[in-house]
Amino acid sequence: ADERRAWHAGAGRWGTITDLNSASIGIELDNDGRSPFSAAQIESLIVLLRDLTTRLNIPPRQVIGHADLAPTRKQDPSRFFPWQQLAEAGFGVWPR
Repeated sequence: ADERRAWHAGAGRWGTITDLNSASIGIELDNDGRSPFSAAQIESLIVLLRDLTTRLNIPPRQVIGHADLAPTRKQDPSRFFPWQQLAEAGFGVWPR
């Protein structure tokens, strides 16, 4: 349920926010960190992100990875995550 709080983020920071468990939504994609994500996973993720950002008024540029908020202790979603594809769909940030 959307109103439930999870312990998904752990210690970290995003801007001035330090209690990320209370201020964020955790989304998990199954991947071993050594392989590309499947097209079905990314397509489903984009559908989910469209719903969440619209329904909850989340700025699409605020879609980040675990490593963004805790870079000294997290590596996920891994170097295989297609950030450029997400940016082309309107989420996150990708340099031009």
